[in-house]
Amino acid sequence: FNVFALAILFTVSGANAELHDRGNGLIYDDVLDITWLQDVNYSKTSGYHYDGRMNWVDANAWADQLVYAGFDGWRLPRILPVDGTQYNDDWSYDGSTDRGYNNRSSNSEMAHLYYETLGNIGYFNTQGNPDPNWTFPQNLGPFENFISPYIFWSGNADAFDDHARFLP
Repeated sequence: FNVFALAILFTVSGANAELHDRGNGLIYDDVLDITWLQDVNYSKTSGYHYDGRMNWVDANAWADQLVYAGFDGWRLPRILPVDGTQYNDDWSYDGSTDRGYNNRSSNSEMAHLYYETLGNIGYFNTQGNPDPNWTFPQNLGPFENFISPYIFWSGNADAFDDHARFLP
């Protein structure tokens, strides 16, 4: 279950609320002002790890030492508190807390990408009922080499004890 999938690099550009293919496996998110690796399992593709699954410490170390397409300074995606100040570990279906479904806050880079940028919906709707429109897999956009289940490491250990986020 320890899957590392995405690394990001800060970049500078205007905001157009979409993803831009910069070529060479780089996807720019102009709302979050970051660049994602297009290959979400690049640790495997690159030969760094035989199946791409790493523990949190190894995933952070790998991202920190990564040089890709001439860029360094990579990191794992950040998950900061929804309210901007303190994590709320309560479970919610409406995205109002830091655990649960439908978190559209840009404070969680992965959740924002999944729900807002890619336009996906959660398995549960905001009332806590299974959403009849949910399908698997959902819109993966320009990203490739997903492995199931979709489990991604975040870069900040203080987010929660498990350091991981499940999508959807």
